[in-house]
Amino acid sequence: MMELNNHDKHTDKAAINDLLDTYLHFYKRKQTHLQQTVAEKKVIENNNRIYIAETEKKKYIGYIQSFFSFSAFSVKRKLILDDVFIRESKSTGFATKLIKAVSMFAAASGIASISIK
Repeated sequence: MMELNNHDKHTDKAAINDLLDTYLHFYKRKQTHLQQTVAEKKVIENNNRIYIAETEKKKYIGYIQSFFSFSAFSVKRKLILDDVFIRESKSTGFATKLIKAVSMFAAASGIASISIK
């Protein structure tokens, strides 16, 4: 069973940076100090929501990141999905569970819509 945790305020920065490094390595890029600093800052900002996929053994294996925006049409907040990354390559269901976690948060919070960047 996978546990999803919302790490928007208190998190293991080293584990988050390890995930970011793996994500960038996938795209054949190296993490810079600026990216690490921005990632750490984003974890604690109120305009950002990050969910972490964690195994039963407490290993972080993926994440989904979303940003708040505002819809002038509905006069409500909306979410923009930016990054979805799963470290495991085989079909594990983690991405689906992360997306469902964001959807459940949006429904419970009165979010007008979710879009993909």
